[in-house]
Formats: sequence, C-alpha cells, structure tokens
Amino acid sequence: MPIQVDVPNGIGAENDWGLYGTAPNKIAAVASDNGDTDVIYGFSHGRNVIQLYTFSPLLGVTDHVTAASISCRVREYQPGNASRSFHMYWNSALVGANLSAAIHAPGAGYTTQTYAAGGAALAAVNGEHGVYMNGTSGTGWEVWVTHVYRTVNFDYSGAAISADVGFSHLISSIAAMIGANLLLRDMPRLSKALGNVRLRPDEYEPALRAWKTRKNPAWSA
Repeated sequence: MPIQVDVPNGIGAENDWGLYGTAPNKIAAVASDNGDTDVIYGFSHGRNVIQLYTFSPLLGVTDHVTAASISCRVREYQPGNASRSFHMYWNSALVGANLSAAIHAPGAGYTTQTYAAGGAALAAVNGEHGVYMNGTSGTGWEVWVTHVYRTVNFDYSGAAISADVGFSHLISSIAAMIGANLLLRDMPRLSKALGNVRLRPDEYEPALRAWKTRKNPAWSA
C-alpha cells in the first residue's frame, strides 16, 4: 500500500498567521522541519487565528483512502496567561482535541501534533488543511510552526491496478532513467527518488515483479 507524504503547495482561504525567518513565503516556511530558522507564527489576544494550505490533489486512487492525517511541528513562543486553544484544521474545519496542553508543557520545545482523519473521503483529503490557535485575552499567546505535512495511505483505483501494479506505473514513467537492469536492491533508492510516494520494504519485491511483468508479460520468474 503506497504512502504519500507531502507538504503544502499553496495558501488556502484562511491566511492569518505571520512569517518569520529566512523563508521567502509561508509555503516554504513549513516545507521542512528546521526549527526556528523559518516558521509561521500565530499570535492571539482573544482572536481566532487560522492558517490553511492547499496540497497537491491525490488522483487515480480508491475513494475512500485507507488512512489520512495532517501534522505539524509546533512550539510555544510566548506562554500567555489565559486559556489557550490549538487545533489542527482538516478540510477547512477545526477538528480533534485541543492540543495546547502538550505545546504549553514546560520544556516541550517543538512537538509533533497530528489529526488522524482515518479512512477519509478523497474530496476531504484533497481539501485545505492547516492550523488554528486562540489565546483568550490575557497577555496574548504565540506559537511557532516550522513544518506542516499531509500523510495518506491509499490503494490505486482502476481495473486490476493494485498497489504494486500502480507503483509499476510510476516506475515506467521514468523508465529512461532506470534502464533494463532494475534489481531488488535498487528499490529503496528508487522509492525515495520518486518523491512523495513510497512503498514499505515488504512491498519492494511485488512492485519490482509488477514492473517486470508490465515490461514483458511473458516474464514470470
């Protein structure tokens, strides 16, 4: 079963957070986990502060997906002195538990916070996702987010296209780079080179077999 992990490719409908650090924009700021080097920040003194992102649409897969989630790496910058609320946003809606306690915990530093949507509808997976915070009055509350990413486990849709056969389509798309002698030992490197979509180690051999069969239907070794 392929797993796709990707970062935002655009700004969503809600765009309230600020930008700090070396990144040129709020998309680049959350593309990787690099601590305080570049972040988006939310500051609230009684106001809802929402940041949504768009992601590359997932196409040609079974609806519903097997599992999906939205995650971020986040830390508290200014503690504030009133009630706090931090939530993930999924498909343009506030979801899940209030995660502020984990962020506010003494010495927490950056922590990973996740909302698991489970077997989500494809339309929701392809929606806008992000983060929400609110510090109710007091001196105000500020949090920094250095990384935002979506994770999706899925199967390929279409006639007789399983995960391994679907992955063989991806391999075939870069056939000129592969050559004729793709080996099992090459699969981890190839899976990584393909970017967002990757296989578990136990899926390498079926994917290689599917690719060889696709190249030559008579091959059955």
